[in-house]
Amino acid sequence: MKINDLVFGELELSSMWQKEEKVLFLSTEYGIKLFVEGSESGEFTDTQRQAYKEFHNNYDKILPEIECAILKYYQSVFEEYRDMYEDEADNYAPHVNEFSQLKGFIKPQSIVIANAGSERVINYLFKTKWDLEYGLGIRLVNEKVVVVGIQNDVL
Repeated sequence: MKINDLVFGELELSSMWQKEEKVLFLSTEYGIKLFVEGSESGEFTDTQRQAYKEFHNNYDKILPEIECAILKYYQSVFEEYRDMYEDEADNYAPHVNEFSQLKGFIKPQSIVIANAGSERVINYLFKTKWDLEYGLGIRLVNEKVVVVGIQNDVL
């Protein structure tokens, strides 16, 4: 089933309403999935629509906060991953001082527009080389980073 929402555009219902979208991350454009929580009939809240609009309209302002949060999180966990990968550590969890050094080790996977009542909640999910199973997730509430961790931490 497909619908055409005034804000989200054309969405298709699979396990959740979804569509393909493009985002710029680490100076590279990526194709990702946009997921929108909603009823089977395609009903979404005004708060979800506002979350989507604010995210897109302010992406250039939000992105530096996301990058800083990712770098801080990565630097707090990468030694554990280096221990796991042993001789291959530099291929999966290198030492980095700047966010740009993570290029090739992280890429956006999907954005989930949550139905979270009065707060604008977006879960931004990433694939990572250092954690191939669980990746990385960022939860934004009202355009501010509030959770950074594996994807399960934000979903």
